[in-house]
Amino acid sequence: MVGQVMYPVSCTKVDMAYAASYLGQHAQQGRKWREMRRTLDYLLQHQDEGLLFEGGEETLELVGYADASHASCKETRRGAYGYVFLLGGTAITWQAKKLADIALSTMDLAKNDNWHGRTKHMDVKYHWVREQLEKQQFKFEFVRTEEQAADFLTKVLPRANFEYCKEKVGIRTLKDMQGSVKVT
Repeated sequence: MVGQVMYPVSCTKVDMAYAASYLGQHAQQGRKWREMRRTLDYLLQHQDEGLLFEGGEETLELVGYADASHASCKETRRGAYGYVFLLGGTAITWQAKKLADIALSTMDLAKNDNWHGRTKHMDVKYHWVREQLEKQQFKFEFVRTEEQAADFLTKVLPRANFEYCKEKVGIRTLKDMQGSVKVT
């Protein structure tokens, strides 16, 4: 049953990524049937929604949002992270995932000599990002929680916040899309 949720998430249903991640974590135990049913109901009720890529005269800007939650899983106290990249205001790639390790603090990680050999690749990526920032190839900006498009990838949200995130990543209903396509 989790596959019925995972496939749409991998194609266009970015709004279901957190639910799919959550359900995937509990699939082996056969628990969370109520949550699975609610997720499938949501999928059926919102099957007329998808990603709308609108053409326009403006340049296509690539924008990324990332969010993380600390110790959000009540059972394991692992955190979760999510990201979404938009091109021209519409999601082109996204992920929602629970962290593999429990994060106590960055100081604990820095003191642990066992990690340094395994994190060399992260050091290379860090220096690459720093170099790109110096060249002004991209920039990082703080985004307030109310404007965070990746917020629904890390936690369950109130409906208004959830709907805001859906709109922010380019999810539209078929009714909204009518008249949007121009053939020349």
